[in-house]
Amino acid sequence: MKPFVAFSAALLLGASALCTSALSTPAMAQSKPSAEAYYEEKPRLEAVVFPAATPLKLWMNVEKEDPRARIKVELFDASNRLLHSQTYNARVNRFNQKFDLSNMPDGRYTFRISDGNSVRERTFKLSSPGLQEQLPNRLVTLN
Repeated sequence: MKPFVAFSAALLLGASALCTSALSTPAMAQSKPSAEAYYEEKPRLEAVVFPAATPLKLWMNVEKEDPRARIKVELFDASNRLLHSQTYNARVNRFNQKFDLSNMPDGRYTFRISDGNSVRERTFKLSSPGLQEQLPNRLVTLN
């Protein structure tokens, strides 16, 4: 039985040495990213839309690279009809805007944000909750 254990140990040691040498060969080593990868162009425009603490209101945060670019925000319905359009000041790199959606019917809507070069679209859905059965606050039980 001892020769079998010695053979197994030698086999394992040989296999680990083989794995180590295979990983250290240049063909199998991971390549480093090129210098160009570090200098990839950043997005010129980013927009985030999220719900506000108040129901039926949304916040939009927009950040742009070029302070001279004017931001145009458009709101479209599911049929791609323009519901709202507004152009924002060109002197700032970022801004926040709150939108009140309480007068809008249920449906799917899209914000299209543009700085003249880049366009970002953020889609959201408005929906009313269905009817829910109201249970009384207090119950009477008999034993």
